Amino acid sequence: MAGDAGQPSRVVTAYLDDTEAELAAFDALVAIGSRFAAFHLEQAAEKLIRAVRIQRKLVVTNTHDLVLLVDGHPGDPSREPRPLPDGDPWRARMREHEWLSKFATAFRYPTGTGRRDQGPTDDELKAAKQKLVEHLALARKELIGT
Repeated sequence: MAGDAGQPSRVVTAYLDDTEAELAAFDALVAIGSRFAAFHLEQAAEKLIRAVRIQRKLVVTNTHDLVLLVDGHPGDPSREPRPLPDGDPWRARMREHEWLSKFATAFRYPTGTGRRDQGPTDDELKAAKQKLVEHLALARKELIGT
């Protein structure tokens, strides 16, 4: 049983490390002006909320919808993924990133007419990245004590 006690912490640490890697991928793509950079911000936020959910012993589903991972299903709080509990500071923190959810697919694929969406401005992307960096540092401290 002692091996089981450390497992969630290792998984949480792995998700936090992957969050950092997604932020590095964002930096590389933003430097060359790639519209795919926003996808990596969404992935960083998704991995961060998954780390929180695992640390809180909440179910992590395959959804890529940040709103569902933070707030659960509207009108059915018993359906997975359940919301982070009211009062959990990570619920409010992660709500700041919910707008990134659309970048899991948007801007990666042309529309049905072949048009490509412009995406967020560089300033919006940089502000979102900075907030994720802050939240990642906080997560390392609060979730795994580093």
